[in-house]
Amino acid sequence: MTRFLLFYGMLFCLGSCLQCGGNRSLHVSDATSVTRPAWIPRPNREHPDYLYVTAVCHDQNGLQSGRRCALSSAQRQLKQELGAENVQVKGSFVEDEYSEKRGGKLDVWLLVAYPRAEIRNAEILVQNRVLLGYVCQADPPSACASEFKERIEQTVTTTGMELAPSYLPEEMMTTARKQPESVVHHAKDAEAAKLLLVGLDAEFISEMDGEFYAKGSAWFRLVDALDGKILQTFETGEVKGGHYSKEKALRKALEKALEEVSPALSTLPK
Repeated sequence: MTRFLLFYGMLFCLGSCLQCGGNRSLHVSDATSVTRPAWIPRPNREHPDYLYVTAVCHDQNGLQSGRRCALSSAQRQLKQELGAENVQVKGSFVEDEYSEKRGGKLDVWLLVAYPRAEIRNAEILVQNRVLLGYVCQADPPSACASEFKERIEQTVTTTGMELAPSYLPEEMMTTARKQPESVVHHAKDAEAAKLLLVGLDAEFISEMDGEFYAKGSAWFRLVDALDGKILQTFETGEVKGGHYSKEKALRKALEKALEEVSPALSTLPK
């Protein structure tokens, strides 16, 4: 009987060990009973293609919150080490993870492999420089006064941002509005950390008693040049303008739309 119990006890332990071996994240109730991975507390820093960082968050309520916390910690470490604010640590950069359970709480470690190619990108981009893309659409096009673009530029520079010397080509704005990540390489070429897309639109509505009426709207997208992530977005509702000239009615609508979008542009983060 003793041998029978001993045999099945050994099988149970073996099965438990096999199940644990398949998980990348290890949970243990007694942290002193296991050996931590070699990358804790400090990983190998000599890899030619990746900069490795070990990040940890203690006393977490769950594994997911612990991962988020440790990922944020890794990003802070890299920003401080590289001296660059435009550092983005993605979940795909996590190469390994480890966790320990302590009295109902979790300590979570992540091994983050930050590509050295990303470091080179972060180093060459000027953090407060923005590449501006602008489009104004109206029929006739002459309703789009040149001063509209100048007013947008003035508003942006009051936030402390530096405008890149070039602009995103206007013919790219339709695609850029829907897929900003497809044009961010133009911002990188200008050594700008961000891409700002701004659009004004107006169209004729009706004519009544010799007066023309038009409606207008405005929008913008602020995009991170490193990964194409949208940092801020804004769209106005429709505003209306009227005048005895069709062109000036359109211009009135555009002016009102610009007035609506300008306060949001003035609060853009550097």
